[in-house]
Amino acid sequence: MANEWETALLKTVDLIQPCHNPECGEKWYVFDNTQTPRCPFCGTSHKGTLPVLDLYFKYDDEIWKPENHRLMVYHNQYLFKWHVSRKVIRNESLTAEDKKPVGYFTFYQDKWVLVNQTLTSMKDLTEQKEVPPNSMVELTEGKKILLSNEEGGRIIYVTMANQ
Repeated sequence: MANEWETALLKTVDLIQPCHNPECGEKWYVFDNTQTPRCPFCGTSHKGTLPVLDLYFKYDDEIWKPENHRLMVYHNQYLFKWHVSRKVIRNESLTAEDKKPVGYFTFYQDKWVLVNQTLTSMKDLTEQKEVPPNSMVELTEGKKILLSNEEGGRIIYVTMANQ
């Protein structure tokens, strides 16, 4: 079905990484789920750690299930409402408000962080700390972050590749 193709393509877009080789003709590649990623076009290995975020949704009260959807992090990448909530579908019907970033990822002081711009119920579940708007949370191996506690809200689980 067409919507299945669209979903698969959008999930693939969330796996894209920039190539570290300025001479690479392609400049970007799709992450291949390995611990030591490299560009398949020029063979350049990824430099530094690489946060891999698995999205989970609340299935039943306290049960979280994986969505088979990953979000790859790169410097100054945005987080959008469609990553935060299952109720926001990334398609041509998005409102202008839904297209605005709600956070971003950056490599800051030798650490990967997620900066919360507007999410009111973000929480670091690993350390049991609220992450209010205009603050950040470090992305580390095994970290669990609640993006939203509203119905349809997601958790991200962090795995660090290329350690």
